[in-house]
Amino acid sequence: MAIYSPQLCMPLVQYLIQQMEIAGFTVELDTFWANTPLGRKEFHNISLCMPPPRLYGHAKAHADNNMLKTIELFILLDLIGGPQPNFISLQKPTDKHFGRMADLERRLDRLGLLEQHSAMYLNDGYRGRRPLIEDDHIPFVKRHVPVLHLIPTPFPRTWHTIEDNLESLDWPSIANLHKITTAFVAQYLLLHDF
Repeated sequence: MAIYSPQLCMPLVQYLIQQMEIAGFTVELDTFWANTPLGRKEFHNISLCMPPPRLYGHAKAHADNNMLKTIELFILLDLIGGPQPNFISLQKPTDKHFGRMADLERRLDRLGLLEQHSAMYLNDGYRGRRPLIEDDHIPFVKRHVPVLHLIPTPFPRTWHTIEDNLESLDWPSIANLHKITTAFVAQYLLLHDF
């Protein structure tokens, strides 16, 4: 049973578009249908364009920082697709969000909604040293944007090898992470049930 539904998706898309327009972006929505391993699905690409500011030096930096302050939470999904991934919370400021995703994983598992799910993906009991992973989120962290970085530790064994291809993807894990992430985003944006 998939969590995806047009009734849930379109309000999320409309909310995202509204928030981006409020932030000053020009928004383009490209809706299309494509075949997936789960059948034919509707997709929505949201493209953002902001007119280049005619600001220089300190004024430009100030404008950029103000825009960054509108980001409540940056979720970076990285190296997703391997079997039985293990995630730990990598950024202390987003521990509560990571914990909420772990709670949703437990709830979805109890309801029997996760496929071939033998162990928790989101390890909210980890208390060891948080590894520093240099990635696309670093410029945002340096500007105090809260980042929930979901990257498996250890990295998938096929990462950057000749085996890093379509055959190495674990579809049940991808489907489960899709359900967990969809539930988290829906709860965060629509329900505010925190």
